[in-house]
Amino acid sequence: MHGVKREQLSKDAKQRKRERDAFKISHYKQLTESVLASKQKNIFNNDTLGETSRLLDLNPEFYTAWNYRRDIITNHVFSELKDSQAAHTFILKELQFVGKQLKSYPKVYWIWNHRKWLIEQDDLFDLKQEMALIDKMLTMDSRNYHVWAYRRYIVGLVQSKMEREEDIILSNMEEFNYTTKLIEENISNYSAWHNRSQLLQKLLNSKTEGFEDKYSFLVKELSFLQNAYYTDPDDSAVWVYLRWLLSPFFLKDLPQDKRNSVLKDQLRDIKELNDSEIEDSGKSNAWCLKSISYVEKMMNQHV
Repeated sequence: MHGVKREQLSKDAKQRKRERDAFKISHYKQLTESVLASKQKNIFNNDTLGETSRLLDLNPEFYTAWNYRRDIITNHVFSELKDSQAAHTFILKELQFVGKQLKSYPKVYWIWNHRKWLIEQDDLFDLKQEMALIDKMLTMDSRNYHVWAYRRYIVGLVQSKMEREEDIILSNMEEFNYTTKLIEENISNYSAWHNRSQLLQKLLNSKTEGFEDKYSFLVKELSFLQNAYYTDPDDSAVWVYLRWLLSPFFLKDLPQDKRNSVLKDQLRDIKELNDSEIEDSGKSNAWCLKSISYVEKMMNQHV
């Protein structure tokens, strides 16, 4: 009898869930139809702004709703504001809405896109405060590609306001050191490695102190990378970065003897690592084999 009772409760619970789901689907459908109809009619007011809020709470990936929301803000909200201070106050409130979305959906592109747009509309916005938010989000998820892309965007805005080249270089150095910190915490951080490669190109091209000689820096960076792939030979992020370090960006400017020296050293180190993997596990490491093949190919090429 106890089994029958539990079975009946289970059926009742399933039925209630179906009813709740049906209501949610109906509500979402009605709200979507209402928002799209208002958009088609170019209705820009507080009611339609509120409707987009409710719809985006249900589906933050609905990019059409984000586009419509920006149209409402541009054609209704901003048109009624008196000055830049009033616009700043509204934007801060709107950023709270966006921030709430990001807490739940930190990897939705359209939320980040809307945040960028808001900041571009605000002449009084504190970019340093935004960097603090980015640091906090990367503390929670250091590999989130969207946060890294947004970080590059904000750093670009900060640097666009700098008048001295020295300040821009210093900013790039700080960002470069930041990638070192996060990579040392987690070598699997693809986004940090990628950002590092972007910053390296800027620092090397600007002949920043410590980056004047491409060969000397390459040797130093390969040593840093070697520690990473010896730590975890199965981590693809470090091997992808190795390929970039051994690409024409670095090698084409090196004298032939230095180029050959770099490649031979890498080939030796990777083979030694692979031998160690064979000794430990009885088989070769796939990434070692791929990298050995790549280095040998580069040795036979004129870059």
